[in-house]
Amino acid sequence: MSTSVAREKYSTDPVFRDAVSVPLQEPNWAATEAVFEAIQALKTAPAEDRPIPDNIVWAERVMLGVLPRAYLRGADVQAFAQEIHATWEFENKTVVAFLPAPNALRVYREWQANEAVNHNMVTADNDPLQLRTALQWLFS
Repeated sequence: MSTSVAREKYSTDPVFRDAVSVPLQEPNWAATEAVFEAIQALKTAPAEDRPIPDNIVWAERVMLGVLPRAYLRGADVQAFAQEIHATWEFENKTVVAFLPAPNALRVYREWQANEAVNHNMVTADNDPLQLRTALQWLFS
């Protein structure tokens, strides 16, 4: 989805109005836009994995809620059993956003400390800001 399409599509949504009205002053916008292109590409995933159209729209809305957009860079977006999974890895940390259905979001965090793997699953209460919080943690 192009930036202008995303702005037009979500500018009237009260949840995302602020996210899409932010001027695109961030460097390398093209690199962050790749996550939206990857979500759109899921429309042609194999039928057994392809998410329903409403879930693709939900995934776009969740990603639009992530500010600064630089956090979106490097996301590996995949379809799995009609769910959308977006994974980020940085140093010894991982964040996975699970979007199993429209208006459903779970965020998984994993990190290594003292030679042990630690993890937790955040029930995001369908709040896209939970993903932003997890990505802030990832890159801190």
